[in-house]
Amino acid sequence: MPAADRLGRRVFRLAAPWALVATCACGSTDPPGSPSAGRADATAPKAQTDTALARHLPPRHRDLRARYGPHVLAIDATIHLEAPEGGPEHTVHVEDHVEVAWRPDALSLLHRNDHDRSHEMRVVGKRVFTRLAHRPWYETPLETRAHERWLDEAAAFPTDALALFAPALSLVHDDGDERHAHVEATGEPTHEGLRIRHAEGRLDAPEGGPLTFSLSVSFERPAEGAEPRLEGRLAVEATLTPRPAEAIAVAIPQDARPFPDKRRLDQDRAFLLDGLAAH
Repeated sequence: MPAADRLGRRVFRLAAPWALVATCACGSTDPPGSPSAGRADATAPKAQTDTALARHLPPRHRDLRARYGPHVLAIDATIHLEAPEGGPEHTVHVEDHVEVAWRPDALSLLHRNDHDRSHEMRVVGKRVFTRLAHRPWYETPLETRAHERWLDEAAAFPTDALALFAPALSLVHDDGDERHAHVEATGEPTHEGLRIRHAEGRLDAPEGGPLTFSLSVSFERPAEGAEPRLEGRLAVEATLTPRPAEAIAVAIPQDARPFPDKRRLDQDRAFLLDGLAAH
């Protein structure tokens, strides 16, 4: 695996809120309401959360909605990695957009990127609707709380993106103002062995919102053995806007199809294979 791809996977694991959404968009047949959907990777390392940022953007969605109530959370991110001395196979570039709209009785989560992979999920009452790129809507009953994991991944992205460069970067309040802060270099190395070339970022959380967070970091990773030197950029823009519940529309797709019963498909396949084996 090219070095850029290995580091890219590490970047995505630490920073991307849509890791589970992207997994589904790449071909999972399990809807958000099914028992096997949204399982977390127990081996993935946890990032060190910046407490100044987490105070305004809690990394758990249940804490986020407890603080702000009904809201819309929009995140745009660009991740670019390349090996200057390598070829195109050492380059990773992804542009992503995630948007969450939440009210007590319904929610929607939209993920799309420049690789023509997207996923959309809506939960209305006890009904779950999900759609992959260029495919129809499917409906399934809400049988688990797996979608909470997806909401947590989205809510945690700002803190995880900053934590990728911890403890070299941290938020510092503007003249003691807890509602406004800027990203500042601490002079310490990052946990990931990255060298920061340039970094800037801001948090603005005015009373009543909207809350905005931005982060732009240029960095490099020194050559390691046979792996080439890597250069990278990470840019994040996040906006959280509190809104009245009645102002957040989550429509039920009228053309949604019943989600195929995966267990029945597995049983049919096993029956056919047993029949072939008998002959």
